[in-house]
Amino acid sequence: MSRRGCVEKIEILPDGTIPPVEMTSLGFEDSLNPYELTPADTACVLKGSEQLMITEMDAFTRVITNITEGCVMGWKYFDFGDDFTGDEMTFMAKVHPRGCHGKLHICIDDEQTEIGVAEFERDSTTLRTKVQNVTGRHAVYLIAQSEYNGWSACYFERRQLFDLEAFQFCK
Repeated sequence: MSRRGCVEKIEILPDGTIPPVEMTSLGFEDSLNPYELTPADTACVLKGSEQLMITEMDAFTRVITNITEGCVMGWKYFDFGDDFTGDEMTFMAKVHPRGCHGKLHICIDDEQTEIGVAEFERDSTTLRTKVQNVTGRHAVYLIAQSEYNGWSACYFERRQLFDLEAFQFCK
């Protein structure tokens, strides 16, 4: 077992009170760089399943595991810069397959503002898809969706879809 600490900047008001502090993925940084590899274990939002968690695969690899239908993973905050050239960029993710197929919805700022969707297969290890070009500072949310429906859906209910190791955006 290993332990991890979290760091957030706080503000102490003149009267000595401390306003509520938002949990982010920033640590000591002012912003995250979306064009560098973002380790999954820096997520500050994990919801949708009681079993969704960060775990150590080996001494060098931590992943988000137990990702099932509807799970939401989020990172706050990326600075995408002010490059207005191009209509799209590429999203890539390193995953560990769990024998399922489905989609990973890529959203910014909230869980409804979708900028792209990456499909994964039973044996996918790298997800890659085009997404809308984004500028400025944004939270990023990834939402897992199973592609099983009809009579087979019940056999895959609450089944782990994949483990997420890292992701990044490319211009």
